[in-house]
Amino acid sequence: MPLAENIDFLALDPMADIHLDAQLQPSAPMGFLSLLTQANTDILSQNTSSANISQSQFDLMHDVETAAAMSELQLPMGPLPVESKSMEDGMMIGDVGSSNGKAEAPMFESPEKEWAVLHRLFFEFVYHSLPILYQDRFFEEMGMQPRPRPLLALGYAVALVSAAISPPHQHLQKGYYTMTRKLLEKCEMEGDGEEFASLNIFQALLFLLRYEIMASRITRAWMTLGRAIRLASVLNLQKMDTEDRVGGTVPGLHVELPPTEDPVLLEERRRSFWCLFILETYVKTRSGMPCQLGNAALFDVNLPWPGLLNQGFRPTHMPFLRDVVENNEELSSYAACVVMVDLAIRAYELAELSQSQTQGYWDRHFALARMIQECSAKMGSHLNKDAAVQDPVSLSNQLNLGAIKIILHETSIGKGRVDELSPSMVEENERCCQVAAQIIADTVRVVWENRSPERNLFTLQATFTAWPIAKAISTLVRDRESSCSYPSAQRMGDLILLCSVLDYVEKEGGYWHILITSDLTQIREWDGGLES
Repeated sequence: MPLAENIDFLALDPMADIHLDAQLQPSAPMGFLSLLTQANTDILSQNTSSANISQSQFDLMHDVETAAAMSELQLPMGPLPVESKSMEDGMMIGDVGSSNGKAEAPMFESPEKEWAVLHRLFFEFVYHSLPILYQDRFFEEMGMQPRPRPLLALGYAVALVSAAISPPHQHLQKGYYTMTRKLLEKCEMEGDGEEFASLNIFQALLFLLRYEIMASRITRAWMTLGRAIRLASVLNLQKMDTEDRVGGTVPGLHVELPPTEDPVLLEERRRSFWCLFILETYVKTRSGMPCQLGNAALFDVNLPWPGLLNQGFRPTHMPFLRDVVENNEELSSYAACVVMVDLAIRAYELAELSQSQTQGYWDRHFALARMIQECSAKMGSHLNKDAAVQDPVSLSNQLNLGAIKIILHETSIGKGRVDELSPSMVEENERCCQVAAQIIADTVRVVWENRSPERNLFTLQATFTAWPIAKAISTLVRDRESSCSYPSAQRMGDLILLCSVLDYVEKEGGYWHILITSDLTQIREWDGGLES
């Protein structure tokens, strides 16, 4: 089904659907791995009482809480025409409340007409940034009548992330979000929760989690994350590729997914697990909460294989994450994303170590620098400019890898000064920062200039590009300030472009704008000076 007749991509703007009252506080950080640039003091959301959430509070919210949640959600994805209503004025399904003010019973039905477009939109557009759903399996199961609740939950969740970027369907977000949560809760409460222990429910949680992350609601996302992590543990996904499956399961707790030899189904499970790992890292570094999924070095899960999850999929052996350096296989872009996230965690931990008196910082610094170099080599063609233009995951990988390098070398600059190392060492690390920042700027320029109305990768990757863009701006400004001279015309062009793209992926007044306020002010002063 062609989508061009149904969906207008001409004005794709990831921030255009947010209409906030002036009294609202700035949104939570949108960028990726924000705590790599600040002290670990950020609390989950605007309510500091959320920091000590008990186990019972991981339960999905009840009706009144769901309605309240929707009044807060704001999604930085997809355009909303000027004449359109804000998200809060969008469609409300019966469980939120009827027009006469009386609560209505939820109707677990699927809107076939909208789903026909939104589900196909997912696989044509959204899938390439979230490649975890087996297309043939999904559409085959969606043809079932009646549809079981776990499948309905997944259907609503897929439609939700698609509606977020489709102008004609923006108004459906509120209802789809509510129905996804209601169905998840219903599945958990039925019987012994056997409906809840399924891949469809796990994937529905992942799509819901991504939606909440893109809405900059870290408290809510953290609560959804907790449920997804516990379900992954119940399904024992972190050991799905282990050779020795004897032991490690607790009767009455762990639930085995149906056994299968289908390589596409197995790969779907792997990618879903690694998606959880990626999203947990974002929430962890944004919130400061400890990881609950476990030590990534202990996961017995092969890295994602290359290829689309459809009938044409061809399996290729991929290593465990802990063995990636020793393996000779070139990584897929999604596997490269997993590796990039692991490198980011290591850089974050190294930055924390630099603030302590613990010995061994420099050994770990050089080991991480070597690992980044070796892993980058295995990412191969996924780090070239053509890949960034075509593949949203490759775009995120390249930008964030550059920001990780900046963090690595900035940390060593500070540590080197404390340890009174030679000025040449400090200068070399600063040079490495500038090189990484310039690569980010060059990549942003190429992708921005090659964007198309139907395929603007910055729309899909907004949350995961704001941090490296802000980091590049700050680094390039620091270079000019240290030289006490006006930037060249080329450097100013890079800075102005980076600021424009940052404005595109995050509203002015958002977290990253606030974090680099002084740098943005300096750029405006330089720009004004050059014009005069």
